[in-house]
Amino acid sequence: MKPSKRSLKVLFPFILTLITTGSTFAQEGNNNFPPPETPIVLSATRTEGKISIDGNLSEPDWDNAEVVSDFFRVEPAQRAGT
Repeated sequence: MKPSKRSLKVLFPFILTLITTGSTFAQEGNNNFPPPETPIVLSATRTEGKISIDGNLSEPDWDNAEVVSDFFRVEPAQRAGT
């Protein structure tokens, strides 16, 4: 049995509403880490020579680069699935 065009016109907005409200409710919980109280500021240094992206920090310009070490991993939902 094939659905009529009228029934499709009635069902389509209903199905679309279900899909969009379901994704809205899925994003409600906030299990992420809060942002830092003081924003992190990084500075970039212009290089004098050529830098090769090879994992080897042998170029002299690396000596002028600022060291940044306070990285941490943020997931879309912390402890998801536990």
